[in-house]
Amino acid sequence: MADVNPVTLATGLSRAREFAPEAKIETFTVDVSKEAQVEAMVAEAEKVFGGGIDVIFNNAGIMHPEDDNALNTEERIW
Repeated sequence: MADVNPVTLATGLSRAREFAPEAKIETFTVDVSKEAQVEAMVAEAEKVFGGGIDVIFNNAGIMHPEDDNALNTEERIW
């Protein structure tokens, strides 16, 4: 799990553990609008989980008018 706010991240982790106490969940305080921070998070997650990442889901809850798909959206829009 990742969030720019460590307090809300801790809250989200607590809630996730209520529903899946046996799940391996790692947390990362990261601003997903910053490509370098996301790359660092992915590299760390790959180390923690011992291999590649199968799925990443970004649910920022906003839609910028210049948004495109995940490959074509410029970093300034993210």
